[in-house]
Amino acid sequence: MTGEANWLFAVVVLVAMAALGLLWAFGVQFGRYFQWRKTKTVCPASGATVDVTFVSEAKTGRVVDVSRCAVFADPNNVQCQKRCIEAGTRARS
Repeated sequence: MTGEANWLFAVVVLVAMAALGLLWAFGVQFGRYFQWRKTKTVCPASGATVDVTFVSEAKTGRVVDVSRCAVFADPNNVQCQKRCIEAGTRARS
């Protein structure tokens, strides 16, 4: 009975390697479409100058999202209307 399922280990390893390869390929492709730009900008809501990370399209440079904002206790959890995107787009033009 020993050694009857040795092929199962090989299949599991191959499937895991294929999954990691797909994740890597997706990450490379995703990175080509978007760029992250850290900058200081004036928050339209609070009026304070804050550190912000904008996400922009790589081809056009158009700002599409805010991924990080220092105004919040957790800067990665941006919970506003993101009106600074318009200011970021104007500053880039």
